[in-house]
Amino acid sequence: MKKINKYIAPKNYFFWILISVIIKTLIVSFFILQSHHLTPDRMVSKIVVKQNDYYMFLGPVDTYFASGTMSLHGGVPFAGRMPGYSFPYLLLGSIFNPHIALVLLVLMQILLDAISVYILARIALILLKQEKYFYITFFLFAISAYTSIFDIFTLSESFSVSAFIFYLYFLFKAFVSNTKINLILSGFFLAWAIFLRPFLGLSIVVIPLLIFLHYFKEQNFKIAFIHAALFIISFGIFETAWIARNYKALHEFVPLETPLSESYEKYGSYRPSAIAIRQMICTWGGESGEFYDNSDAWWFHYAKGSEINRYQFSPSVFRADFNKDSLLRLKTLFNEGADNTISDAKKDSFNLLAEQTAIRFKESYSQENKFRVYFITPFIRIQKLIFSNPSLLMPLPKFSEMKIYEKLIKLFYVGLYFIVVLGGIFGAIIMFLKRVYKTQWIILISIPLIIVFTIIFNSTFVIENRYFLCGYPVCILFLMYLLSVISNQKKTHEIS
Repeated sequence: MKKINKYIAPKNYFFWILISVIIKTLIVSFFILQSHHLTPDRMVSKIVVKQNDYYMFLGPVDTYFASGTMSLHGGVPFAGRMPGYSFPYLLLGSIFNPHIALVLLVLMQILLDAISVYILARIALILLKQEKYFYITFFLFAISAYTSIFDIFTLSESFSVSAFIFYLYFLFKAFVSNTKINLILSGFFLAWAIFLRPFLGLSIVVIPLLIFLHYFKEQNFKIAFIHAALFIISFGIFETAWIARNYKALHEFVPLETPLSESYEKYGSYRPSAIAIRQMICTWGGESGEFYDNSDAWWFHYAKGSEINRYQFSPSVFRADFNKDSLLRLKTLFNEGADNTISDAKKDSFNLLAEQTAIRFKESYSQENKFRVYFITPFIRIQKLIFSNPSLLMPLPKFSEMKIYEKLIKLFYVGLYFIVVLGGIFGAIIMFLKRVYKTQWIILISIPLIIVFTIIFNSTFVIENRYFLCGYPVCILFLMYLLSVISNQKKTHEIS
């Protein structure tokens, strides 16, 4: 029995990482087989699913290998995406051919995801100091497909979740052991997470401040300042290099990314008129992603013929100074702005008129509906971010076409997601009511708040559930806190 206990002890990292690798491999193998069946045209080298955003994240690297310039189109240097995802691919592509580099990138994503399962369980052990929460956290996160599905995609999500978990682990280890190297490693992984998902950028201000306050409370100003500085040194180095590269390539100061309207094709889906229409739709809480069928944005981009009149906007959209006919005129201007049969001068004119019209409609709606714009719409966007279907990107057929086992898998993972998220939110509320103000828990709760604040109040974002991925492991930890509170209350009741 002692030998068995030795093998399953939390400190036996080799055993637990091996278990995690096996579980994650089984999960991603199922999704790879499904992808081969449903989207064979997107498969690369058997295990890689090339997503639509591939050309934004990794396309510039392919261009670099072909021409020597990190560009997307027309040879113009590209800074529309931060290099947190493209840089590992660049390193791998410098040694191997593109197909092998993509395979190795996906294998790295699977491996880091598996390791992060163990690391998250160790965080639960650090916070709650009971092994049972290590085991629950481990298996809860190991079987999660909400994060694992991204392991086979050419998107930055998988690395960002892993980097985020590593950042938390080394930070909490630094608090426990008071070692500076853990602080530096924590800052490194947060910097990488930001370079993968720039909407986490506000955390490089909030977290160092919390670190400073933590050490200032326990020691003094000098030590607090040094520890905060050590934490942000990695981000400072990365950011300096990125700014220098952009200034040399673009002759302008670009600390994060160039605006969407400047980063992609001049008359494509991100031209200024398209962004203005997206922001207008966000104002009333409509679906601003043109890639969602039968959405408000889809109507502007793609609706044709009978689809134009058949599509119904919410009646609350229309105002005294514009109705559906007004939106139809805006759609006509917008579509003319992408018509390749006319001159660029005419397209520029149509796009400018479309942009000005969308801005005017947005301002008119905002003036007449302040309560909805500032209170109702943010809650609609929060619902889309956190409480929408987490299985949309899973390679599964339409529900009506699924086999029984596929339906059970989908329902299981959707149910698991909402149990974790709702339990985590409830745990965070309980922690607040109990006034548990330890630095570690405050840092944990700050991340979902930063994600929500950054995305909800930036109307250029198309809200997608995947943007909450880094908030999911935090929800698991708060769910563990809730279980610990319930367990302690049960023990107290039994004693009394």
